[in-house]
Amino acid sequence: MNKDSTEISLKPEDKDSAKKKGLPRWAKIVLAMVLIDVVGGGLWFYVFSPQARIKKSVNGLMDSVRRKDTPDIMKHFSDTYYDEGGNNKAAIEQMALMAFDYTDKVYIRIDEIKVEAKGKQGAAAVKGFFKATFKGAPIKEDFSKEPLGFYFTKEPDGWKITAIAGMSFSLVDDIKSYESEMENPVF
Repeated sequence: MNKDSTEISLKPEDKDSAKKKGLPRWAKIVLAMVLIDVVGGGLWFYVFSPQARIKKSVNGLMDSVRRKDTPDIMKHFSDTYYDEGGNNKAAIEQMALMAFDYTDKVYIRIDEIKVEAKGKQGAAAVKGFFKATFKGAPIKEDFSKEPLGFYFTKEPDGWKITAIAGMSFSLVDDIKSYESEMENPVF
C-alpha cells in the first residue's frame, strides 16, 4: 500500500465505536422529555383545555345551525339559558323550529373565535357572518365587527351556553311575529 493512502479498518471494535457516536444518552433523555412536553402541551391547549372545548362547542353549534338540526343545536344550551332578549332555552328551541321551517339554505362564516375560561365559567367572542332566506326574503347578520358573545358554564356533560349577547333581536322579533301570525291568522 502507498504511504499516502489512508487505510480504513472495519474491525469489530470500530463498528461499536461508530454506533456510539451521536448524542449522549442524557441528551436523548432530555430531548425526549422536551418532545413529550411540547406534544402534551399542544394536546392540552388544542384539544383538552377549557378554551379548546368551548371553541369546539361554538363550532359544533354553528355546524348544527348550518344543517338546521334543532335537536343537535339544543344540546349546546344549558337548561338555565336566559339572554338579553328575555329568551330561555325553550324559546330558543321554538324559534329554531319555526325559523328552519321557513328557511332555505343557511350560510355561516366564522372569521375568529376568542375564548376565555376561568373555573366553571367561560366566554367566546365570535366574529363572522350569517346569511339565509327566510319566508322568501334574504336575511343577514354581520357580526364581523361587533362579535357575538357566547357565555358558558361547565356542566357535568360539557360546556353549555347560558346566554348569547350581541345577537340582532330584530331577527328574533321577526320570527316571533311570524309565529304569532300563524297562530292568529288575519283573513
